[in-house]
Amino acid sequence: MKIDLKKGKIFLKLNIERCRELYDTGILYDGGRNPFTQSVFIELMIIIRHLDHILNVELDDNLTIIKLRDAGVHPYLNREINDGSIVIDFARNFKGNWKYENKVFTKQDDTCDIEFQYGSSVISIKEILNLIEIFESRLKNYEN
Repeated sequence: MKIDLKKGKIFLKLNIERCRELYDTGILYDGGRNPFTQSVFIELMIIIRHLDHILNVELDDNLTIIKLRDAGVHPYLNREINDGSIVIDFARNFKGNWKYENKVFTKQDDTCDIEFQYGSSVISIKEILNLIEIFESRLKNYEN
């Protein structure tokens, strides 16, 4: 998809800034039961998918982003009933060396990451940050 830089640059900039703003809240790293974690994650997946269409980062082959975005937009369609119990469709997995005290996870070193999962689709916070940085870089290329 080609963009009209005169009209599209502001839209791109605002959406990339929104991604950075959501990421920088730290909510994705929050080990407590923050009620906004899932909402922040879903908004990021929606914006990332949309920016991919415009900036041609070639995530089209990355079904993880597509599935996560779709699962986030339609969360109640992704629940399964197994033997009368509901399987939770959204999960956070803490990977690496974390310290847990008073409902708070603290990273102990650079191996620490958090993965978000809907069904079999998984993306890590490091991957999300990498995508945001790719979008920021692409925007700078469009501005030059």
